[in-house]
Amino acid sequence: MRKNALGIGATLLCFLLILPLLRMMPADAQTQPVAEINSERELDSRIRLFFESLSRGNTTSAFETSMRTSPLSSSINDASIAEMRSRVESMRIQFGAILNWEKLDPKRIGDDVILLRYILKYEQYPVLWTFAYYRNPNTNAWVLIGQNFDTDVFQY
Repeated sequence: MRKNALGIGATLLCFLLILPLLRMMPADAQTQPVAEINSERELDSRIRLFFESLSRGNTTSAFETSMRTSPLSSSINDASIAEMRSRVESMRIQFGAILNWEKLDPKRIGDDVILLRYILKYEQYPVLWTFAYYRNPNTNAWVLIGQNFDTDVFQY
């Protein structure tokens, strides 16, 4: 019986020592909600398909697929999309083949806007890509509201 009392006392003492430490943990150290993780995975998957298409040289297809559900697809004239495609195609000539890509830190703006940044690694030079998505609170669907790339790695 005495061993049980010591075991309970030791457990209680440990609990009392650990509880204040748990309260001191920063709020951002808490885990990300499952819904947010699933949303990010869905968007990562879309971007992966975009980069895979670019790496195969299917620039037109990559842009058509990524812009398909974007509200900007009807407001951006064909000339600006063609110019962006042309610049991306010239990077293959200038920097070589696409080797892979790496996701950088995502940045949330409120609950329904997220900026996803990636480094697209060519044989000779990295290119920074930013994708902006908006989640319609009524439908919970994520739509692309902007995408941009930059060869100026210092702007990150």
